[in-house]
Amino acid sequence: MRYRGSAHRQTLESLTLASVCATDFLCGVVETTDEQGGWARPQRFGLRQRRALSSCLAWHPGQFRQMAAATSGVCLRFATDSTAMALAVRLDEEPPATRATLRGCGNEPQDGLSLVVDGRHRGMLQPQDGVLLFFVDDSSEGLGGGTMALPGLGARHEVCLWLPCLRGCVIRELWADGTYVEPLPSRPRLLMLGDELAQGYCCGDPACTWPVLMANELGLELVNQSVAGQVFQPSSILDAQVSNVAKVVVELGANYVQERCDKATVTADVRGFFSEVVRHWPQAEACAITPTWHESHARANSCYREVGGIVARAARARGVQVVDGRKMVAEGLVSLPSGAEVLDRQASERFASRLLLALDMAGASPGKLRERAMGALANEPTCALPLREALRRGIGEVVVAREGCVVLGLPNDGCMLYATRDELAKESCGLAGLPRYYHVLGKGIAKQLGAHFKLEGVEPYNLCVYEQGTTLPIRPELAAGIRPLGESHLEFVREHYELSELIVPELLQESLRQGRFLGAFVEGEPVGFIGEHPEGSMGMLHILPEFRRRGWGEALERAKINRHLKLNETPWIEVSPKNRASLRLQKKLGLTVLSSGMAGYVSRGHA
Repeated sequence: MRYRGSAHRQTLESLTLASVCATDFLCGVVETTDEQGGWARPQRFGLRQRRALSSCLAWHPGQFRQMAAATSGVCLRFATDSTAMALAVRLDEEPPATRATLRGCGNEPQDGLSLVVDGRHRGMLQPQDGVLLFFVDDSSEGLGGGTMALPGLGARHEVCLWLPCLRGCVIRELWADGTYVEPLPSRPRLLMLGDELAQGYCCGDPACTWPVLMANELGLELVNQSVAGQVFQPSSILDAQVSNVAKVVVELGANYVQERCDKATVTADVRGFFSEVVRHWPQAEACAITPTWHESHARANSCYREVGGIVARAARARGVQVVDGRKMVAEGLVSLPSGAEVLDRQASERFASRLLLALDMAGASPGKLRERAMGALANEPTCALPLREALRRGIGEVVVAREGCVVLGLPNDGCMLYATRDELAKESCGLAGLPRYYHVLGKGIAKQLGAHFKLEGVEPYNLCVYEQGTTLPIRPELAAGIRPLGESHLEFVREHYELSELIVPELLQESLRQGRFLGAFVEGEPVGFIGEHPEGSMGMLHILPEFRRRGWGEALERAKINRHLKLNETPWIEVSPKNRASLRLQKKLGLTVLSSGMAGYVSRGHA
């Protein structure tokens, strides 16, 4: 929002009905310090913490001292019936280290104040001559102050005014044209302990950093003690005076990538840091995010390649949840001239969404996740059946289980996904890491994922489901020659199945051991077979050339369907749209054939 100078002055002159102390509405601070002229400085670190960050125990004390003064995650939060308001605020100069870092972030303003009214983001603001003017009721915005609601007649609004995340500031009065400005009820806190990724570098808006978005989604007040360039420094939280903490998130470790460090020292610091976290906030849920950077960035004399493992082991040893940071930012990192990697605004939104999803999943046992996944799919259409069946049969491990999206990690380096919205599918796929392929269920989702992840292999198929529940008749002379294959037939299957190079031998052997393959036998010798793919679909049908056109293929599929029914399983098969003969057979056998837009494979090559 921008205001012309005359309109700005005219509106300011009208704001004489209410003048309150701005510090009464601060959220996200540990304390405030008084400065000359009645100004107050919001502090997100206590005095002893600030001294620790400026001491010889810190890796970059000068830079940390500047960053500690920044008001990342600090806001004024209140309710009011005002139409227009103004804040006396003076911004610090941008720290030199920040100025150098932001050269890679484009020409857009990277910091300022940001207004959110009734949960709606209104945009960035910049003060003029030490005063920030803003409209609470956007129906009056742009009127130059000439039209204002009469005192006491304005609607009630809840306001969050976010202070800069990359520099500090001082505040004094808050003026309003309404009859009241009152603080909103206090909330439990989310404490963020991180580096530049969490402080908000290159996000471009202090209201849109991923810690702010995460706190809003959880209904918590944010205290963001993130410092650009920081690593695990136990002394920085030895005397932390942050109370009423419900959740702690630790996002540190990436900055070892450019520093000289040895494994023993880093291990001791990481262990000490998590010990302090647990000691200070024993009742809070704690989460550690392992570094997001790739190992290729590490300098020769850095132990960075081992930092992720060090963090994960130290956190788990103290009961702290661990989230793989590499899965949080599979795409969307901004590389800066310094070598640092941070998040732009869109990537921050994805990071927050994916992290909340990961934490939700990490807090549940495998059994509970499977139960949740089954519940989420209970009323979904037929295209979700393959995933429902895989869950019922105990196949794979649940990665995501929520309404509208379920992801199942498969034992052959793939994953099966059902989603009702492509955006939800994109975030959920990130938690699966980088599998060999995605088996995607849901209308149009496979095509959307392929385009989003820039994957070349998008292969739709027709999902065919046998829903009748009655066994199928088989010609007696053929039925007599059909029986389960065993482990002794492993080489026969591998020799004759045309895509055998894609099958994990151990999985194939286990499937044979469980009797999941049926063979056709003539005079005691196998002449064909039908089996199952790792996710449970019927397939791998093969008949030796000299025994084709005798009805063996159809007989084997009938027998396989009957076996599934005997096990109280719903049979299903996936057929290429080009395979018209197979599609005709599925319809002949009574299978429901869905359109090819309802399911498909997405991979980095051909699925």
